[in-house]
Amino acid sequence: MANELPTLDSTNEELESIYKVHSKRFFNWLETNSISPNSSKNIALLAHNELVKRSNNRYSRISTYLTYFVIALSVITLVFASLDYVGDKEWQKDQITELELINKNLTERNAEIESLKLELNKTKEQILKLEQLNKTEKK
Repeated sequence: MANELPTLDSTNEELESIYKVHSKRFFNWLETNSISPNSSKNIALLAHNELVKRSNNRYSRISTYLTYFVIALSVITLVFASLDYVGDKEWQKDQITELELINKNLTERNAEIESLKLELNKTKEQILKLEQLNKTEKK
């Protein structure tokens, strides 16, 4: 966590009331010149500085938690992205093997079709020859 500034053991309300009282005294002194300005000014500044430190500590804590949250979210995103990448690679391998099997089957079927076409053409030629022989014998 971020380094927190040391603070006093009094509540914010106490510090605010101290600040208000002594800043009023200081401004009253400026108007009337009746009490020592340095002590009231110093006490008011001390209370004010203490309030500022506490506020800074609170915002520092919040920003630290937000930073940790963003880091954790980034790590989780990275883990899921890597798992997705690995899963996609496996899925792609499965798809490639299926496509190769389909390609092999199609190639075999094409070869069978070509051989059947050749046989069909040979049979057609034989039928045509027989028909021509029949025509010539009838004449």
